[in-house]
Amino acid sequence: MQRLVLSLALFALALVAPAPAARASDSAAIVSRAVAAIERLRSDTNFLLNVEPHLKKAKAVLIVPELLKGGFIIGAEYGNGVLLVRGPDQNFGQPAFYTVGGGSIGLQIGAQSSEMLFLLMNDKAIKAVIENRFRAGAGLSVAVGLLGAAGGASTTTALGADIYAFGHAVGLFGGGAFEGTTIQPRHAFNADYYGGQPSPDDILFKAMVANPQSEPLRRVLVGQR
Repeated sequence: MQRLVLSLALFALALVAPAPAARASDSAAIVSRAVAAIERLRSDTNFLLNVEPHLKKAKAVLIVPELLKGGFIIGAEYGNGVLLVRGPDQNFGQPAFYTVGGGSIGLQIGAQSSEMLFLLMNDKAIKAVIENRFRAGAGLSVAVGLLGAAGGASTTTALGADIYAFGHAVGLFGGGAFEGTTIQPRHAFNADYYGGQPSPDDILFKAMVANPQSEPLRRVLVGQR
């Protein structure tokens, strides 16, 4: 039974994940798409009221320009994004690349594409991601809210969550939000973007590398143009 469930989960993930030989975009394109995603999220009328207060307090942010989700009974999700940690000066540092993926079992059917903004509110959440221990529903509280015409009323007002996740959703999907979701580093993207073999720690905390192409993203996160 466990083998069947695993096989079905892998099949569902294959429906939404891009083929390895046809990478959807390179590292610089992901950063550019992250800028566009934040600009679109900021244009939503609910952003100022429901997202901005949490964003100002967030210790780190993970932007996934396109999180694909689909499945039948067993759902799967996949998307590449960038993680930025806020420094002592309250500005965000350089981006490190991560993949959001996972699956959940339940009554669900359909397909959905979302621009997602994950706000990591404390060191516990950051440490779980950096140490590859993040798994939604396993010791971390995640509050999810959708923006846009269809999701404005469902925007989360939960207080005290370790992570807040906000996004615009396109398409229909019924069932398990982020239960079982994992976040894993994309070392190949980091190497492509910075050169060499920088670790997430080198990028996020030691400031050992930099790429000026990330400046628009760092600015838009703090409301600058």
